[in-house]
Amino acid sequence: MVVGFPIGFDVFLEQRGYTAAPAASLITGHAFNGGLRYDDDAGIHTEKTYVKQQVARVEDVAKKSTPGTLPFFTLIAIDTSSPALAVASSDLVLAYLTGVVGLDPSRMRVTTTQKSSAFLPLLAKYGITDAQVRLRSWDDAVKDGAGSGYFAPAGHPAKPSAPSFSLEYVMPDGVELEIAEICHGESGGRSSGGIGVERVEMARTGQIPSWDSQLEALARAVQAESKRTGAVVPPGTAAITGSRVVSTVSG
Repeated sequence: MVVGFPIGFDVFLEQRGYTAAPAASLITGHAFNGGLRYDDDAGIHTEKTYVKQQVARVEDVAKKSTPGTLPFFTLIAIDTSSPALAVASSDLVLAYLTGVVGLDPSRMRVTTTQKSSAFLPLLAKYGITDAQVRLRSWDDAVKDGAGSGYFAPAGHPAKPSAPSFSLEYVMPDGVELEIAEICHGESGGRSSGGIGVERVEMARTGQIPSWDSQLEALARAVQAESKRTGAVVPPGTAAITGSRVVSTVSG
């Protein structure tokens, strides 16, 4: 471990009685997202488990020039399926980011809708003022479905559907990085929330790796899982990496 590096969110959670739930396969077998894992499986969570999940999103190819966008990244997520769990989980996320990682609350921003107003006192507890909270209209958030107010990606096989709020961090050059997303369940639906591991490290260090720097990591991870399980390499891999990268690591 590098001197001065904070403990990971997974270790932080384990120190508080959480245990790891198994991550889902990177290759899903679904047409959605080119057959690659889009997010964690909220249905596996219990009140005291977390999951550390590697994911890749074909839609991010269109955003690859946006600082902080990576073709392959890691989520650590916990259960938020009830109002009480959503508040408790959000409290853990904020305690970790501010108290362990040492991020400055004055540089945080929250994007959401009025449906997340119950979290404002908790945000204030960690120094995030109402002026740092940006409210979208509920209709716009639902139409988008990508989070930051409402998470329900079109075509997702699990059909997730939950209000949410995102937490962004303003870098010294003004670039904003989304470092966490908290979905909060309604009507008994399953939901989860957590951090983007690589994004949190970018916020901590100020160093933002390029999209291209992670292409080979994705190709190798997919190839390794395909070899281990016999699953066919999904089309989303080439859509993200390009066939040149896939062929480079195929030997």
